[in-house]
Amino acid sequence: MRLVTIAERPDLRPALEQADAAAYPEFLLHAELARLWPAVYDEFPEYQFALCDETTGALLAHGNAVPLAWSGVTNGLPASAESMVQRARALRRRGGRPTALGALQVVVHPANQGRGLSRSVLEAMAALASEGRISDLFAPIRPSAKHRYPLVDLEWYVRWTRDDGLPADPWLRVHHRLGATPVCMAMRWTTVTGTVADWQRWTASVFRQSGPHVVPGALVPVEIDLQRDRGSYAEPHLWMHYRLEAPRSSSIAA
Repeated sequence: MRLVTIAERPDLRPALEQADAAAYPEFLLHAELARLWPAVYDEFPEYQFALCDETTGALLAHGNAVPLAWSGVTNGLPASAESMVQRARALRRRGGRPTALGALQVVVHPANQGRGLSRSVLEAMAALASEGRISDLFAPIRPSAKHRYPLVDLEWYVRWTRDDGLPADPWLRVHHRLGATPVCMAMRWTTVTGTVADWQRWTASVFRQSGPHVVPGALVPVEIDLQRDRGSYAEPHLWMHYRLEAPRSSSIAA
C-alpha cells in the first residue's frame, strides 16, 4: 500500500467524500461537522490521506485529522468534532506549533472491509504525526458495535470484554492492540439536528410520538419533539490516546 495525502493528490478528494457517504448511516452525513469538511480539506491537506493499492492505484481506505495544541491534561481536550476543527484552524491562523494530532475519522472503503486496513490507517496517521514532530495522537472513536446496544450507556459498554480479556467492541480492540489508552469520553462529540421529516427520511422510520427513539445505526436514541418539529441526536465518543515516538516507523510506504 501507498500513503497519498490530499496535498499531493487533491483530485482524490471527491472519491474520499463518496466513500464517507457509503460508510455511515445517512443521518451522520448531516452532522454539525459537515459544514466544516471543506475547511478541513482546504486548510489541512497534509493530514487528509488515502491508502492506495501500490499496483492498481485503487483507493482502499482513508483517514482525516487536524493538528492541535494540547495542554497535557485530558480536560483540555475538545468537547466536539466541530470544536476540534475550530481549534485547529485558530492555531494555524496564529502560527502556533501543534503538539498533538486529532483524528476525525478512519474509513475503510466498503469493498475492502474485513482486511485489517483500519489498523493500517491508524499507523499511517501516527507516521504523519511523527514526521511533523508531533508526539501525541488522539482518536475520539465511535465504537463499531455500539449501535447494537443503543440503550446501554457508553461508560458501561466500553468496559465489556471477551473471554480473553480484550475489549468486546471490535474497533476498541484495534486501538487496544495498538497500545492506545482510553482517557475520557466526549458525550456530545457528534451532533445532528433536523426536522421530524428529515429524520424520517434519513432513517426510514416513522415517529408517532415525542421522546427517545432507537433508529438504525445510531449509538444512542434520537430525541424527537413533534410539537417543535425537531429531532436531536448527540453521539458520545471515547477518546483514545497514543504516545508516539518520533520518528515512528510504519509499514506504509510514504
